[in-house]
Amino acid sequence: MTPAETAKHLSGKGPGPGVRAAEARSMWRVGASMLVVLLAHPAFARGGPDSVRVRGYTTQRGTYVAPHHRTRGDSTRANNWSHVGNANPYTGKRGTKH
Repeated sequence: MTPAETAKHLSGKGPGPGVRAAEARSMWRVGASMLVVLLAHPAFARGGPDSVRVRGYTTQRGTYVAPHHRTRGDSTRANNWSHVGNANPYTGKRGTKH
């Protein structure tokens, strides 16, 4: 550090040594945190926003149905994973129903 930089640092009017490195680390952490938050958002999750997670349950007959995903309910069948032309993003299985 030059004498002029030392004087600025001691007077509180300028950044001290290592400040740029600390700022760079801080900015990197902020950027990494933002990336994690964005990737964790449901719209980026596998299956997209039209996917619904179904909890496991037991039927009245005693059969256990394991947790799974399904398409969000709506008024049409043509956009469901089981319909011809679509595929289940979790299993890769192609639709066969018309």
